[in-house]
Amino acid sequence: MAIHKLVKKIRKIVRPSLRLVVSVSPFIPKPMTPFQWAPMDNEQSLRSKLKLLKKLIEGENLARVSNISIREAIKEAIIAQSDERIGKAISLMVNSGKPFKKALKDCGINLNEILSEKNPTVSFPWDFISSYNERKRLLSIYQKAKETACKGINLFGQSEIPCS
Repeated sequence: MAIHKLVKKIRKIVRPSLRLVVSVSPFIPKPMTPFQWAPMDNEQSLRSKLKLLKKLIEGENLARVSNISIREAIKEAIIAQSDERIGKAISLMVNSGKPFKKALKDCGINLNEILSEKNPTVSFPWDFISSYNERKRLLSIYQKAKETACKGINLFGQSEIPCS
């Protein structure tokens, strides 16, 4: 793991008495960025990667690993990538006490659709804000990043990225 290697290098440079804290958070695709088309890793995969990272870094007493809640990160991705239905789902949660996933389902929000890789031709709810040329530029950057990932540099935290 690249983070583990980096922490080992830093630990060799700094005083042994210095306490290091490594803060990590999962990749969250955001609207109006080149990675709005990118997938978000699933909860199980994120948990196993975090567990391995903590085992490597904390197990060797290199540093303490701090992280944001994986569930909160997934919620953030869902809210960021959703359309106006997310407002209705949040209202359901607040007003009727429905659990998050149940409220999403009741409002017709498909988690797999939101968290998976998007087709380059998909229309996003925020497309009306930016120009066609801006969308083309963002897509071009995303495709170059994906090509890089397919050459063995893992940008999205996924074990395998479809390279078609």
